[in-house]
Amino acid sequence: MNCLLWNFYGLPMVHPDSTLLISINSAGLAMEAIYVTIFFLYADRKGQVKVIGCIFIELVFLAILVTCTLKFSDTHEQRSTIVGIICVIFNIVMYASPLTVMIANSVGLSSGVIQLALHACYRKPTLNHEDVDKPAAELQPYTADENGSDLWVQCYLTHKHIDIP
Repeated sequence: MNCLLWNFYGLPMVHPDSTLLISINSAGLAMEAIYVTIFFLYADRKGQVKVIGCIFIELVFLAILVTCTLKFSDTHEQRSTIVGIICVIFNIVMYASPLTVMIANSVGLSSGVIQLALHACYRKPTLNHEDVDKPAAELQPYTADENGSDLWVQCYLTHKHIDIP
């Protein structure tokens, strides 16, 4: 849609001497056509119908814009202003659309920060109170018994000192 609008803006009847604008947006339009073609090859019927509906709505909007601009605007300046404003609005919408994902991610980020803060405030200590005063040489290393259970957890839950063989 964006490339279609900018191609219309670059036409000589709207904004004269804009061949560079037309060539760049024609390349963009060709890339969009390739992308949509590849999508149609691999999409299911529901996805294809949805995209066809969107393309149809875009083409109807473009046809209405072209008709109204060429019929009701008399000078190049009026046409350039009207179509230019609409193109800029569509540019802003196109580049602002990823913000919907960013807003959802910011909600997830704030939730994660709150969870980490709560974990930092209310976490259980990893050592027994008896072990805090012991020198590092007397602390037991992190090991598991023959059943694979965690000896530190057993020590902590039972408040017993387990000698590691």
